[in-house]
Amino acid sequence: MSEPTDTAPLPMRPQPHGGALRSGGPNGGAGGRPLLIQSPEEMEQRLEDYLSLCRDPDAPRPITLTGMVMHMGFCARSDLDAYEARPEFRDIVKRARLAVEQSYEHRLDRDRPTGAIFALKNMGWSDQQTIELRGALANLDMNRLSDEQIARIGAGEPVMAVLASSIERLALPAGPPAASEPEPESPPG
Repeated sequence: MSEPTDTAPLPMRPQPHGGALRSGGPNGGAGGRPLLIQSPEEMEQRLEDYLSLCRDPDAPRPITLTGMVMHMGFCARSDLDAYEARPEFRDIVKRARLAVEQSYEHRLDRDRPTGAIFALKNMGWSDQQTIELRGALANLDMNRLSDEQIARIGAGEPVMAVLASSIERLALPAGPPAASEPEPESPPG
């Protein structure tokens, strides 16, 4: 029985019956079948072949992860993951994934980018906006703001300007002057 390895086994060359065979050893194993892709240079060449095929001006096609996996001869996306776990293949696989991501990114400016948005979200993109408050604003209790203040901040008005105008409004005296102050005399007329 072989020792467990830290990395997943790499895809092997398929046998005539079409099964996806894998080796028990970390690199194809002694006496095991050869790896499907023998070297980083071979993987780089397969990636370039796929990208050239997709970018053919006479018959362009979208660059997709599934298409790339199939073009490389793998049976599943997890086979590509297994190669990415290997240091000698890691940068090539990362570049391959970036090529797919870039392809979806270019589709965002089309009339219907919904599919590209969905794909990019599955690749870790987000359309959420995160606002980080620092300093005095970090302790601001947003529950104490009025709906008007929240609307103004949401519309892009600086938070400090909204808060300052609210404080000025609260500091202005309302109604007639206090009784302790003498009222100004009216001119004789």
